[in-house]
Amino acid sequence: MEFAQSRADARKDAQVDVTLEDVGGLENIVEDLNEVIAFLKNPESFKRLGAKPPKGLLMEGGPGVGKTLIAKAIAGEAAVPFYSMSGAEFVEIIVGVGAARVRDLFKRARLNAPCLIFVDEIDALGTKRAAAGTRGTEEHEQTLNQLLTEMDGFTPDTGVVFIGATNRADLLDPALMRPGRFDRKVTVPQPGLEARAKILQIHLAKRNVDPNIDTMQFAKNLPGLSGAELANICNEAATISVRRGGEFIETCDVIDAVDRVTNGLKKPLMDKNNPVVHRLTRHELGHAIVATVLYRHNKLIEAVERVSIIPRGRDPTQTTYNRKADAEYMFPTRQRLLERVQVLLAGLAAEQVYFGTNITTMSKDDVRDANDLVRNVVVNYALGQPNAVTTYTYNPDSLFTPERTIQTRKSRVASTGEMNRHDYNRKIHGYGRDVDLDHYQYAERKMMQILNEALENAKAIVRAYQPAFDVAYEELLENDVMSGPRLEEILDANPPLTTDYPHRGPDTPCKILPSEAEEEKAGTRVIKNRAQKLKHAMDNYYTHTKLEP
Repeated sequence: MEFAQSRADARKDAQVDVTLEDVGGLENIVEDLNEVIAFLKNPESFKRLGAKPPKGLLMEGGPGVGKTLIAKAIAGEAAVPFYSMSGAEFVEIIVGVGAARVRDLFKRARLNAPCLIFVDEIDALGTKRAAAGTRGTEEHEQTLNQLLTEMDGFTPDTGVVFIGATNRADLLDPALMRPGRFDRKVTVPQPGLEARAKILQIHLAKRNVDPNIDTMQFAKNLPGLSGAELANICNEAATISVRRGGEFIETCDVIDAVDRVTNGLKKPLMDKNNPVVHRLTRHELGHAIVATVLYRHNKLIEAVERVSIIPRGRDPTQTTYNRKADAEYMFPTRQRLLERVQVLLAGLAAEQVYFGTNITTMSKDDVRDANDLVRNVVVNYALGQPNAVTTYTYNPDSLFTPERTIQTRKSRVASTGEMNRHDYNRKIHGYGRDVDLDHYQYAERKMMQILNEALENAKAIVRAYQPAFDVAYEELLENDVMSGPRLEEILDANPPLTTDYPHRGPDTPCKILPSEAEEEKAGTRVIKNRAQKLKHAMDNYYTHTKLEP
């Protein structure tokens, strides 16, 4: 019956025109791949020496990292037939169809050996039998049992290699995972910096491009993106170039493509006579100018790539930065984190300098992110003081600072909103009111001190560079976008009113809490009961943080 036949297409020799040169970022797994290729090219050499080549290869990795492309590249390098099916294609409503398709697929492969069988999303076929559920269990188990039998049935001298791909290896049946079926297990990682640059070069090389495009910088600015997402950006850049009538892809096209993919489509600009636009422009320039000044002095944080007041996605404005190499984000220094706090609060600083007390809620997200980052610095990273380590008791159920997980956008550039995130997924841990009172007071006092000092430092920079700020403000309001180099030119042409401003982030150590003996000597109240001590601390906290009318 036709529906009992496998729907795999054999692509022989020149029909599989993908090679390892078309796949970027394989340095970590190339040895395992070359072993499979050598076996497919010359099975007799393994047989002559009595070596057992791998007959099964399981590739695990996230969506879009290139598992299917790697399988095609293996077949292309070895110039052998390539049979490809999805795991979902085997299972049907009619019992026995899946098992028949498995038999047909392996039969065709043996007739055309040496060859390669590739099953994508093998977890749809090889799920643990105990977890298969009740509906369709009989068909699922028959199909899986047939696959296990077929994988045992061909020996290395048949010249057939079976490759499975999944992003959920934890769901696979243990019988499928044992040696003798899958002899090699290869994890295909998300591309690193060098791999991202190579992937961009591979996809741009197929098109007419400006040779001056800095693929390495784009690779730095796109952490966490898979090969498929990078390929999509290159295709989007080509589409944008066609739309504007260009003869080749330019840097501006790639920038627009990155913005389109990571942040969404452009939205219509607001009327520039609207006071909100003027306030937004000053707010965004606050981030950009403070970041640029700190970068030029210390090179600890990222250089500004551009500042834009063009709305995209949910962001009415955006400042983007040129990221550093991935390795520099593994262990950020205390000073770098504190300078990021200053950049996060720079938009609020610009509002306060130009509008006084007539500020808005425009900076609420920045303030929240700055609080999160400072809490991590003081509580989670034990970096509250340069030469001291302080430990805390975590309480995820605390009403004071509940634990929450922040998922950063996978496809992103280094924007101001991500200044508080130096990794891709992280948790903000809460510390409860049941922690030691001294620790609680220290943490609150230190966090408040860092935040206030960072805000004052940012305001000092904005005031010092007001001449440059005003020139940049008029130009940005007129052109909608300003590049980082252009902003630096404006800063050079309009020197600061004073050089007496902080060149670094907040770094003043917090005063050590007085001991009970010192409190007693000073005549302050000493509370020994833990419950009273806690109530006294909370009363003081709310008294000192009460907002003035």
